[in-house]
Amino acid sequence: MNKKILVLSVLFLFLIMGCGAKNQTAIGVMDPQYWKTQAIKDIIPFWEKTIDEDYGGFHTDVTYEGQVEAGSKLPRMNSRVVFGFAAAYMLSGDEKYLRFAEHGMKYLSDAGWDKENGGWYAFTDDYGGGDMGAKNMFDQTYGNLGPVFYYIVTGDKRALELVGRTHTLMNENAWDKKYGGYYTMVDNQWQNITTAKSFNAQLDTCTAYLIYYYLATGDENLLQDLVRLCDVIVEKMVDKKTGFVGESYTADWTGKETELWGGHNTKTGWVMMRMYYLTGNKEYLTAAQKIDSAQRKYMWDKKHGGWFFKFISTRPGSIDDSKDWWTQEEGNNLMLNMYYHSKDKK
Repeated sequence: MNKKILVLSVLFLFLIMGCGAKNQTAIGVMDPQYWKTQAIKDIIPFWEKTIDEDYGGFHTDVTYEGQVEAGSKLPRMNSRVVFGFAAAYMLSGDEKYLRFAEHGMKYLSDAGWDKENGGWYAFTDDYGGGDMGAKNMFDQTYGNLGPVFYYIVTGDKRALELVGRTHTLMNENAWDKKYGGYYTMVDNQWQNITTAKSFNAQLDTCTAYLIYYYLATGDENLLQDLVRLCDVIVEKMVDKKTGFVGESYTADWTGKETELWGGHNTKTGWVMMRMYYLTGNKEYLTAAQKIDSAQRKYMWDKKHGGWFFKFISTRPGSIDDSKDWWTQEEGNNLMLNMYYHSKDKK
């Protein structure tokens, strides 16, 4: 089961890399070769243009056409690109992708990692200087994505060590021992500066690295960390009446806003499905099905197709009908997971 989940994860997550695929149709989408071809031919070549041969890593300020613009580098984005090249190597066996991933991993370990306090910087300059501001969990979780996949394809324990150190710092300094869940951010030295909690601090811990960290190591303690977190998500974030998933919360999990993101709701659904695959716990399946039902009812564009962007939880018929690419990816990811479970072609 773990191997199946890992392969599905690689194929689904490739859509996160950005550029839209050419000539997408419904034909062949259940054929793994369709996704492999899309990844290797349509997505990855764009990111080869971003390699910084002078200062390391990848440029993260890039135009739609692939032109690099001056600016600081984001370790979390470099980490995503490392993931992309590592996964491209996994799918194709082409050694050049492994070299590109190694190039990015060197930047992450040399410049993206805070050697004094631990954790990932939010941004760095060309000369390897990192910012000294607060550490947001969004940066920490996605900072781990590239290294954990780099370990999967290379067995390089130095990359895995950075993932483990980040995870330990998050558990020791950002986990709320009273109410559960991760705080949104800590200061540069990992001291608490807020009791606020966010969608990203919880769900992106699962999607960016923790599921793959567990699959890569088989460490049952990591599975227990996943269960602890996902139990909080089911209990505190998934509304039992509506199936809607909130964005921001107080320390005791009181919701702070009614404008919700469709893509975050469907992302929660597929995380619940993966947890069901990993544990067999039907509470996760039930949560995923409830989210799936609500999102298909309110957020699928029945006229033109595609997933709407945002909605108001108190008036779910009131929607932002724009369509971001990542919202489509998250919706498709949930649909593929639901199909994998039910074989329902709807």
